[in-house]
Amino acid sequence: MKKAIEINGVKFQYNNDKIIFENLNLEVNQGEYVCLVGHNGSGKSTLAKILIGLNEIKEGTIKIFEKELNEENIYEIRKDVGIVFQNPDNQFIGSTVRDDIAFGLENNLVPHEEMEQIILDVSKKVGMDAFLDKEPGNLSGGQKQRVAIAGTLAMNPKLLIMDESTSMLDPKGKREIRELTNELRKNNQELTILSITHDIEEALQSDRVIVLNNGQVVLNDKPEVVFENKEKLREVKLDIPFGYKLNEVLNNKGIKVESLDLEGMVKELCQ
Repeated sequence: MKKAIEINGVKFQYNNDKIIFENLNLEVNQGEYVCLVGHNGSGKSTLAKILIGLNEIKEGTIKIFEKELNEENIYEIRKDVGIVFQNPDNQFIGSTVRDDIAFGLENNLVPHEEMEQIILDVSKKVGMDAFLDKEPGNLSGGQKQRVAIAGTLAMNPKLLIMDESTSMLDPKGKREIRELTNELRKNNQELTILSITHDIEEALQSDRVIVLNNGQVVLNDKPEVVFENKEKLREVKLDIPFGYKLNEVLNNKGIKVESLDLEGMVKELCQ
């Protein structure tokens, strides 16, 4: 299976401060949806900056789609990588949604007739095609993040990094972005998604969950395996999905259910 990300023996620290990563090893397959979780200070966002070349590692190697991340290859690699940050307001450039999505395309000298079609296509993918002439500042948090994602998708990345992209959203906005992520996966099986998140419910829907603690990988498996390891998650100060909590409470009361999602539990209990 082709690798989208290969991290081998990476060491990183800010100047002479505490070491963030020491011998970090990590892989993400092409077309995989991986959620990277961990408490504040575990190194999640630092890793995102490393992967797009904003932070330079001290030791080890990183490959993005089999190209080594270094000064020689950085600009070539960035063509394959798109990143969405936690605060969409920081990514807005244009005065309208259309202008904002067009920004990266204009920088890449995409012909106007091609640009218009790309803008229409990506805005439809994120459900914002009816808002192209609106000012980004007048949109809701979830809508702003959809526009930020559209601007990234317009560049046709092979790897989409979402760095805490739902952390500033209300529950409705979080749910909208989770649903959008699922739609993107269905429509493009080749797209690799690395989501750095505190949203445990999002992690539950991913292909794989990687748990970081103090710069080290402590859990790395399918969501159902990771979230069954409740003691380890509590040890590293992470929450578990609501369904797992409810299942635990029901089991302690002698009520056995197989489902781990709320809808499935209700159906089982009503039978």
